[in-house]
Amino acid sequence: GFCPIGEGGRFVAAGNIHVLITGETGVGKEVVAERIHRQSRRANAELHRVEAAALAENLLDIELFGQADKPGVFETSEGGTVLVDEVSELPLGTQAKLLRVLERGEVIRVDTAEPRKVDVRFIAATNRDLRAMVTEGTFREDLYFRLNGITIEVPPLRERREQISGIAAELLTKACLDAKRPAMLLSKEAIARLESYDWPGNVRELKNAIERAVLLSQGDSLDPMALPAGDAGDEAAGARLRNDLAAFERQRIVEALEKCAGNQTKAAQLLGISRRTLVSRLGEYNLPRPRGGGGRR
Repeated sequence: GFCPIGEGGRFVAAGNIHVLITGETGVGKEVVAERIHRQSRRANAELHRVEAAALAENLLDIELFGQADKPGVFETSEGGTVLVDEVSELPLGTQAKLLRVLERGEVIRVDTAEPRKVDVRFIAATNRDLRAMVTEGTFREDLYFRLNGITIEVPPLRERREQISGIAAELLTKACLDAKRPAMLLSKEAIARLESYDWPGNVRELKNAIERAVLLSQGDSLDPMALPAGDAGDEAAGARLRNDLAAFERQRIVEALEKCAGNQTKAAQLLGISRRTLVSRLGEYNLPRPRGGGGRR
């Protein structure tokens, strides 16, 4: 699995405290929420996900809290977990109703007055800075403090490049199954390309890229040229851009090695890539490998 929960993950999952998961779009916040749910004592009950940005306020309130004789998500998730994605998009009125659920463990259906007891664990996910929203007055401070029991920050993919090959291999296995194709190999060249790209859309973008490459590849390994290594428009422009990026990257590597007196470990840190990636780039760009930690300036 590629859930970046960290060492405290099991401890977090075992408790009942509300969790806030933060991170850019597509980093896999939902995967983290699923893992917390699966490792908790609520694992036998449901995990219900509500997309806050997808519904108008009145429909969102009915979805979450119910209406008249129709129970909402909090009631139907009794004993389980509720994940509200993009919690930053909740209207202030809905935020007030949510606070009641979290503080008192009770829900009031829309157009009724009778509180009903609910036992759910709440997980919120957001790609926005809630603290800044509190300052702006668009997010309730009391709700922020209530949500902020434990915050798990999921770093963007470009900050965990050493995980890209493992995640890509997992996604490739699944993509081949879905496309009803025999398992395909991920070549060193394909991995080098994947690790060179910044993945602004994170794991979600990587998943789409792998699925597309499976459809475009012939034979038993993934065609590296079907993978992104920069924002390719038409093929010619894409090739020019790839060459420009390669030249730029080669130059950055040369400069980093000069700065670090040929020390590969330090140069890799300076470039924000793993040492393994740096070594593979040296081969790719036919750059001489400095011996040991030394090397000429």
